[in-house]
Amino acid sequence: MRVFECNTLLIDFFKDDNFLLVKRQDSNKTDIDEYKKQIREWRLIIEKYRPEKQLVDYSEYSFPITPELQQFTNENLLKPAYGAGIRKVAFLIAHDLFAQMSVEQIMKQDTGKIFEIRYFDNFEKAKDWLLMKVNS
Repeated sequence: MRVFECNTLLIDFFKDDNFLLVKRQDSNKTDIDEYKKQIREWRLIIEKYRPEKQLVDYSEYSFPITPELQQFTNENLLKPAYGAGIRKVAFLIAHDLFAQMSVEQIMKQDTGKIFEIRYFDNFEKAKDWLLMKVNS
């Protein structure tokens, strides 16, 4: 079910599997203020639906996330996401190397290390890993 949509961010919630699919789209319309606004909206969706997992598709996203924005994302998305219950995150990596490195840098910060994370270049492999059941 689509729960949020704007020009560069789409978020779908899959209740049966308790995960969010977050798609970042072409970012030529994004500036710093828009990026921060979208991070806040994303956080509100996480807090409302409280998923355990999310698949984040950065394959078509090229907005460079500066160290300042990395810190902003850490404080305003990652920490609240963990608090709301997200534990596992799959990323579809960007074709833009600089954008990909920006995302990976965010996830290497202390807060990013609390999640189980994997990076993929194939949607189906990312989704399969994300939804994989572990026998206890």
